[in-house]
Amino acid sequence: MRLIHMNSSIKQHLLMMPLKLDKTFDLELIEFSSYGFAVYASDDLDRQNEYVSYGFNINYESYVTSKFLPILDKDPYYNDQYALQMMEIEEAWTLTEGDPNYLIAIIDTGIDTDHPEFLDRISPLSYNVITDTVGISAVEDSNGHGTGVAGVIGAIKDNSEGVAGIVQQSQLLIIKASENDDPTTTDKDESESFSDSNIIKAINYASEKGADIINLSLGGQGYNPSVQQAVTQAYENGSIIVAASGNDGNNQYMYPASYDNVISVGAVDDLEQIADYSNFNDKVDITAPGSEIVSTSNTGGYAISSGTSLAAPQVTAVIALFQSYYPNFTDDQVISQIELTAKDSGVVGYDVYYGHGIIQAYQAMLLDPITITFE
Repeated sequence: MRLIHMNSSIKQHLLMMPLKLDKTFDLELIEFSSYGFAVYASDDLDRQNEYVSYGFNINYESYVTSKFLPILDKDPYYNDQYALQMMEIEEAWTLTEGDPNYLIAIIDTGIDTDHPEFLDRISPLSYNVITDTVGISAVEDSNGHGTGVAGVIGAIKDNSEGVAGIVQQSQLLIIKASENDDPTTTDKDESESFSDSNIIKAINYASEKGADIINLSLGGQGYNPSVQQAVTQAYENGSIIVAASGNDGNNQYMYPASYDNVISVGAVDDLEQIADYSNFNDKVDITAPGSEIVSTSNTGGYAISSGTSLAAPQVTAVIALFQSYYPNFTDDQVISQIELTAKDSGVVGYDVYYGHGIIQAYQAMLLDPITITFE
């Protein structure tokens, strides 16, 4: 069992505070972070509730919410990207294709740093949470999930390669937060998992570096107040947070999607029907294409996958386009506009499956903010 203890005094007493808690509660100190928390380990599962009562939080794990299957040839796949038509991306491109000063953070398994679709698009501030290393070479993707998510958002268009990402010009701040795979455990791929403590560090890093939006195509069932605190702080600092609603096909809350100040994204297929795997609940805010999405792979080629992991970056990218076109909108205005102009599906009005509807890029950009006053 892993535990997180948040305390502002850790920053001032990095050595003293963690060791005091270590001895007091008979715990093993794993790490302490300048972000204001320490991680401990305990083999005594019977004391879990006791630890929580003393202010510790369980360090839950989240997992990627899709897997990419490789496409063997490299013919251009633009015509297979039905999501571009469904979300009115081509029309939106007549207004803007992105802003080079806009920073998109992708917290995931990394990225294929040599892929031709990301040439000069990866921020040199990219960060590996596990190794605490900054730089493009530090975020190489050994899993493939992060590369696929990044392709949906920012693969270079009109370069005679396979796919077109939704946002052009904007920098991709890649934050690799997944665990390293242990080759001795053949029944589990650790590179698909993310501990809460690493998610906290990743969100804080993205916020500190000025990310305008943060994409989290991952999720788990454990609510952690420490992660909620990191999300809230990032939102207050000006970062919009988008996350996948989950792939269990039930009404289970998944986190980080179900935290306050996070846009929870469900998935639809090419017929605009809610995907049978997409989690549904009153935290779902909006939906986007997530089934059979063609994107980049970490082999230098392309792959196809389904999941809310693919729906979330569609929403992230549309919001990035919108904010590039309307840079003076507040984050709350942006979110309201995206929800207001979504294509209503399912029952009339908001519902737990589609949220406010299927996101529409061009419709959102057509409407200027209108203030109505009454006397």
